[in-house]
Amino acid sequence: LTANKLIVTCSGVDPHSEAFRAAHLAPLMDACDASDYSVRSVGLYFSDGKLKDNLLKNVFKRMREAPNAPMPTHYARVNALHLAWNEAGRESMQELCDLLTSASCTLALLDLSYTAADGFLLSNALKTNRSLTSLDVRKVPMMRDFYKPIGETLLAPGATCRLGFVRCDAF
Repeated sequence: LTANKLIVTCSGVDPHSEAFRAAHLAPLMDACDASDYSVRSVGLYFSDGKLKDNLLKNVFKRMREAPNAPMPTHYARVNALHLAWNEAGRESMQELCDLLTSASCTLALLDLSYTAADGFLLSNALKTNRSLTSLDVRKVPMMRDFYKPIGETLLAPGATCRLGFVRCDAF
């Protein structure tokens, strides 16, 4: 079966502790790759993790640099990112937008609900993004000001954005 999923949940772990680092999951993923099962995609579920802006910035940077890294990493396989209730500030939003506009972006699902995500940066990044198909921006302050630019991006002739599902406060 090609639809098998392995979901690893870390609960009750301080997001800044050593136990939360991706290096601890690498042996599990490598073992799957060495067996009859291969890890094709990874979803990072950081919802309610209360991750700080700087830590999120580093995660986005690793995802963006993964395809060109000298040592292969599993960050290149991340296609779902759930960030609800985290502290997405200016620095992490800039790095996220750099990821979204990079040609190597594989992110299909992005959940920014209940964050302070920057709607201007996000709406601009969507203009050239080719991978994102689902976006959740519920309860993001000032996001309603950017629904129109996002809609215009989607309806523009020759638009490359593949966004097909938007969860927001407007509808």
